Amino acid sequence: MIIFLAIFQSIGISVFILRGVLFVPGQMESIDIIWTYYIQVTRNSLHTFNPALSGDNSMFLSVFGYSALAYLVNSTEFLQKISYFIVFFLTNFFSFAVFYSQIKRREYGEFASYIGATIGSLIYTINSNIVPQFFHYSFLWGYMLLPLVFNFTIEIVNSKSMKVTLRNTFLLSLVFPFMADARAMFIGALVFVFLILWNLAYQRNKIQLLSYIKKITVSTVIVVLLSALISAFWLLTYLKVKPSAYWAITSTSTIVANSPSLFNIIVNVWYPQPFFVPSGIFASIWVAAIIIPAVALLSILKKPEDKIVQTLLVLSIISVFLGKGTSAPFGGFYLWLSSQFPKIICLQSLFDMILKYPSLFVIVVSLAYSLLCGLVIADVFGKVQGLVYVSVGDKPASTVALQSWKKILSHFGVHKLLRQKIYGAVLCILLVISAGVSSYPLITGNMNGSVTPTELPLQYKSMNNFLVNQTGDFRTIFFPQSAAVTWGSNFTNKPEYFAVSTPVLSYGWGTVPSTNMGFFGNLVHTYLIDNSSQNIGNLLSLANVRYIVFHNDTWDFAEHQSLYNNLLTQKDLDLVFNENNLFLFENNKDLQYVYALNSTILVVGGLDSLNALSEIMQNALNNYSWIFLEQFPFSFEHLDNFLKFSGEKTILLFYGDKDFTDLVLDTIGQKYYVAPFNILTETYPLTSWRKETSSDYYWSQVVLSQFQGGLKYDFDLNQGIVFTSTNDAAFNIPLVLNESATYETWVRILENPSGGKISVSVDDQKVGSTYSKTQTLNGFKWVNIGNITLTRGKHSLTVTNDNGFNAINVVSLIPQQDMDYYTSKISELLSSSNIKTVLISTGDRQNTGGVIEDSAKLPFVVNYTEINPTKYLVHVNATSPFMLVFSEPYNGLWCANTDGNWYSNIPISSMMNGFWINRTGVFSVTIEYSPEKYFVIGTVISILSIGAVMTCLVLTIDRVRWGLLKVLRRIQGRL
Repeated sequence: MIIFLAIFQSIGISVFILRGVLFVPGQMESIDIIWTYYIQVTRNSLHTFNPALSGDNSMFLSVFGYSALAYLVNSTEFLQKISYFIVFFLTNFFSFAVFYSQIKRREYGEFASYIGATIGSLIYTINSNIVPQFFHYSFLWGYMLLPLVFNFTIEIVNSKSMKVTLRNTFLLSLVFPFMADARAMFIGALVFVFLILWNLAYQRNKIQLLSYIKKITVSTVIVVLLSALISAFWLLTYLKVKPSAYWAITSTSTIVANSPSLFNIIVNVWYPQPFFVPSGIFASIWVAAIIIPAVALLSILKKPEDKIVQTLLVLSIISVFLGKGTSAPFGGFYLWLSSQFPKIICLQSLFDMILKYPSLFVIVVSLAYSLLCGLVIADVFGKVQGLVYVSVGDKPASTVALQSWKKILSHFGVHKLLRQKIYGAVLCILLVISAGVSSYPLITGNMNGSVTPTELPLQYKSMNNFLVNQTGDFRTIFFPQSAAVTWGSNFTNKPEYFAVSTPVLSYGWGTVPSTNMGFFGNLVHTYLIDNSSQNIGNLLSLANVRYIVFHNDTWDFAEHQSLYNNLLTQKDLDLVFNENNLFLFENNKDLQYVYALNSTILVVGGLDSLNALSEIMQNALNNYSWIFLEQFPFSFEHLDNFLKFSGEKTILLFYGDKDFTDLVLDTIGQKYYVAPFNILTETYPLTSWRKETSSDYYWSQVVLSQFQGGLKYDFDLNQGIVFTSTNDAAFNIPLVLNESATYETWVRILENPSGGKISVSVDDQKVGSTYSKTQTLNGFKWVNIGNITLTRGKHSLTVTNDNGFNAINVVSLIPQQDMDYYTSKISELLSSSNIKTVLISTGDRQNTGGVIEDSAKLPFVVNYTEINPTKYLVHVNATSPFMLVFSEPYNGLWCANTDGNWYSNIPISSMMNGFWINRTGVFSVTIEYSPEKYFVIGTVISILSIGAVMTCLVLTIDRVRWGLLKVLRRIQGRL
């Protein structure tokens, strides 16, 4: 009966909360899941790479859940609504089941336990801590499962039966792998570890302690092992993908921004954002939210001897102080934990992701508060029923209950019971009101209007139909991108996420699957705004962009009118669709998804070199494979090997102020680089230096935009950037030198109009200084600071910003003899390979030295077949070695093979995958996204593991086990 009531009330609560989502046409945007207009895009998410999203799907377990559901649902809009409903329904149902189980065993009775669990689960479900996380679908998934982790762990530590312990261990092993992503699992693991350690204090003697340790050790080993095996379908892929990415080292300024105040956490009110702040009468009584922690504290005062109350008290205190992050008091501890605490390098990224969002710890506070409030309610109604709490003693609960009932009747009389009922009812009402006030945006049904679904206008649907009916594989790009549309009601700052079903070249702020593609998109957007190129289609052909969408339906449309005018003036774009405020331009340049090139341009310079060349090479920009040596540098050995087979068909291009010294230092190998970005655990505000990458929107579009004369699209040698404008800001980097020698000290520094002086010293011995101030923004340039003689062993390098704005990419300490050697060898290599050299100064659109021609010849690609989104078969007829270009965002995990010979890839045009194939003739090349095979293997392991766990779980049930034994005995008897 209780189960059916719980199901119906969970349905009712979920429908009430989501009424503004379920019954309004349209869909919303979730950060973790890109809900696209076309259902097939969602179904493709079952693979580790989704071409329509231009990115991998390995980060969130919840992705696989809704992707599988997409095979049963044929509408993206309905899929989104049902997914959110399932999550909220299970959140309420799981929390009710856990709270009811924990309360009922305290002998409060059915009715009291039901009321307590209902109120507690309601607080947990509409808790204000999940309001700002509504867009984070994976967070909601983890929040949904946290009560189960708590419950199964409590059962494990309290159980005196090994059978019950194993049963709950198996159940916990089934829950952990489905906590959405690594961050949610980490929070669940912290709760698991805390409960185990906390219960050590309750072991009264040595025998109990040894028995407890034995039981916990067995359970922990089983949970870890089974969770890993069940998680194999995503864990193997995750471990494969993460090492290829930057370590997600968290900026302290980001942590500070995500740190709510202590008051906001204690009163159960999350840190407000504009569209979630209560208004009207709710704002005036916002302080009423203090009732929830007050009632939680009441449970502690009423039952200080209760083990579960003590556990929740300590757990909530720890979570409150972790959840407030760097806010006072003791904010310095979190700062130390996030920036200076020694970390294991393989866990660095995970550790930083957790600490970036202190609010993740607040979900544990939500769990503790909700259950404590449920215990108070049950206690009140338990007394009304004539029951009292039974924790220890030899008397049966029924005897104690009867005696208590008589005592209450004789001592207080019936009127006292009536007052007790009124007190309980008022307390329930106050708790519901308190939760409602603190969660005001959630209970309005649309979260203050922020998540009201948006219905796609008809012109977007017409445009999508037009695009779907086009043949071939291509991309679209939206202008403007980060602009709020007039017809949107919540997330529609990026309508391209849900308006089309074709792959989109994303750029700017927000979710950009590939930072390199975002970098390229930022450049094109800037050139279009400035009208500095008449061949935007020529540039976009490098990114396989066939259609350009301009939507003049934004609140700030006047600011973007020039975009439309500049699109009309482009030489290589044709207007092919015009409906209301939506315009679709077609790129008339030749586009290919997979193609082969036998001519290469090696660029020593930034991405903006393409602008000048797009004017020079109006018809053949994509007839060359463009390799930027300052993006992912070649080693000397790699450069040597590459030129042996392609020297005669390779052009070496120096752009801007780059020269031969830049080429040498770009290709000497990373063994000489000292990159502050990779070494410093934290920068700002501890050292006043900030960290960034050159391809990030914040750096290229925000930081550099302060300089008059436009932006500079330089690369960072894949080493990151640190920058500051604080005078005398310094940082130290440890060095380990392999030999005693005289070292040349080079710094790759940003030359800019706001620059100043930088000084470098080693072991407090000054090496030298340089000035970065220039008339215009010149970008990054290698500068020789000076020479210093050092012995083999450990040293300390200090970089000081004496004054001005300075940005440093890398520092390079090179033995003088090594610098001379590589300078000579690279010079000889270029001479012997007959490579052609071109110098183009900034803004020069004519001087090519007569070397670059439009008539580069292409090897012949017969055709290609998409086996699945992660595997393509390409048929080639080549007369010379060639570069096979695959027009998906560059990812080092894409690889190619021919007859068992594997080829790694390099970025082409800064953002696509290129495979140098040193083979001729007619043959086939297989292009694969390598994590997919780990996903397939992991899925098999996961399915087998789940089957094994479920079998073991069933065998822990006495009736089933006895039945099986009985059958086995009969079989044995017949045999």
